[in-house]
Amino acid sequence: MHRSSARKRVTLHDIAKRTGYSLTAVSRALRNMSDIGPETTAQIQQVAKEMGYVANQTAVALRYGRTNIITVIVVNLTNPFFSIITNLIQLAAHEMGYSLIIVCSRDDPRLEQQLVEQAIAGRSDGVMLFPSQNSGRSVEMLQAAHVPFVLLATMLADYQTDSVIIDDEQGGYIAGKHLIEAGCKKVAFLATSTIAPSYAPRCKGFLRACDEAGIAPSNRFLYTFRLEDADGGHADASALATLLPRLKREGVDGLSIFCDIEAWLIMAALQRSSQLRPDDFRIVGFDNIDSALASPIPLCSVDCGMESLARKGIELLRDRIQGDDRPPQTIMCPVHLVCRNSCQRKKMPPF
Repeated sequence: MHRSSARKRVTLHDIAKRTGYSLTAVSRALRNMSDIGPETTAQIQQVAKEMGYVANQTAVALRYGRTNIITVIVVNLTNPFFSIITNLIQLAAHEMGYSLIIVCSRDDPRLEQQLVEQAIAGRSDGVMLFPSQNSGRSVEMLQAAHVPFVLLATMLADYQTDSVIIDDEQGGYIAGKHLIEAGCKKVAFLATSTIAPSYAPRCKGFLRACDEAGIAPSNRFLYTFRLEDADGGHADASALATLLPRLKREGVDGLSIFCDIEAWLIMAALQRSSQLRPDDFRIVGFDNIDSALASPIPLCSVDCGMESLARKGIELLRDRIQGDDRPPQTIMCPVHLVCRNSCQRKKMPPF
């Protein structure tokens, strides 16, 4: 019985043998170097294509010091915010000649550190990291390995690093202000967790809007609700079924929600409720996911400039890869509010 041998990978030597050109000429033609004539370049590239040649990126990295690969580490790909912005990063990176490796940390510090190790070992030219409050060790690993990296969406206060961030405090402020200008007298800021780095500044901005409008401390609230129960199952329905009637009884009429996904959970819970109506609360979200993925439930939302965040992030990382040695940069992307009438400035149609 004979074992079939795997087909050997096509090498530069194979192309040189087929075309009759030197190894140097083949290598430079495949890189479109100007000292190789256009007809020769076209001929060599055509033969390489016919032979199924694909550059060995490890060999390229060893020879030229770069792979033109960037690793992007996101927190949660099931959240449309991260999916949308990763797609925008890929579009911007492609324009600049980079390919992406996209991986998900699932907000697990140990997994995130493993992914950072893989990026370093795989010789990625740079890393884009959406950090959590526990990302300090990952940052230290990248700094120690001298791998260019940029933090996206939020920064880590304890580290001097390149960061392209959202103006979360201003976003929280304009969300709260929008509710108050829509006529709300008692307002609440809701989130599923308080540990996200962007929670504190968004909450601070919300409270600043309350202060500015003269909303008394007794008429402003901060609440959290769980997305999962102790066994890991989804508990949002039961948690909200308890929380929302309580807010209604306390006279709350406006809800500023940490992000759009959580806002839609609340709006869906209102639709299902036998005790409440969908228009019992004026609601504002954060992220403006509707700008890329139209939702069946219109939502006023803070636009966090995802396209600007992606492009500025990849541009800053490209500059670092190419040798820019300026001190660490912090670029803040401006925010603005998009009104879709979940604030009920006009009478809302039924969902």
